[in-house]
Amino acid sequence: MLTRNDIEGIAALALQHDLWIFADEAYEDVVFDDAEQVSIASLPGMYERTLSLYTFSKTYAMTGLRLGYVAARGAKLRERMKKALFYTASNVSSVVQFGGVGALEGSQHVVAGFREELKARRDLFYAGIRERGAGVLTGAPPKGAFYAFLKIDPRWRPASVTPPQSISWAMAEFLISQGRIGCVPGADFGANGEGYVRFCFARDRRELEGALASLGALFAH
Repeated sequence: MLTRNDIEGIAALALQHDLWIFADEAYEDVVFDDAEQVSIASLPGMYERTLSLYTFSKTYAMTGLRLGYVAARGAKLRERMKKALFYTASNVSSVVQFGGVGALEGSQHVVAGFREELKARRDLFYAGIRERGAGVLTGAPPKGAFYAFLKIDPRWRPASVTPPQSISWAMAEFLISQGRIGCVPGADFGANGEGYVRFCFARDRRELEGALASLGALFAH
C-alpha cells in the first residue's frame, strides 16, 4: 500500500507540475493491520485536480455487476464525462443500481466483517506458503487488497530440458497443469513482475486449503 507520505509526495508533484490525478480507490475498504487508506483527493488543493474512481465490486463483493462511480469537483468536467459515457457504454441496469443503493443504505457492519474474513484468508494463505512452499515461493502479507505477489526462487526450474524464457510463465503453467492451482504470471504486470507469480486469496477457505495442500505435494518432490 502507498503510505500517507507516498500520497503526499505524489500530490506535491501534481501541484508543482500542474498535473491531473486518476485515483483508483477500488480497495479503499480492504485494508489490514495498521494500514491507513488515504484518498489523495482529500489533501489540500487536490480535489479540483483529481478523478477518484470507486467501485462496489470489492467493498460489497458485487464483482461482475459493473457498478461504480466517479468523484470529480468540476461541473463542466462531470458533464463532459457523462457525454462520453452515454456514447460509449450502455447504462447500468436498474436492478443493479437498486442493489447499490441497498448496499449504501444498509448496515455497514458487513464491510468490517468482510474485511476480517479476508484478513483471515490472507493469514491462512501465507501460513500455508511458509509451511508448504519449500522456500520456492516467498513474500510478505500485503496490507491491502486480496492478492499475493510472491517471489519465485530463481534456482527453481520446471521439469524441462531447456531453461524457460520466463520463470513467471513457467511457474504459472507448472502450478496450473500439475496442481490445478489458479495463478497469474508476474510478468503480465510489467517487466518488473518477472520472477513473481500472483494468487488471489479471496477464495473460500476450503478452496485455499485444498490449493495449499496441492502446492505442498508439488514442492515436496
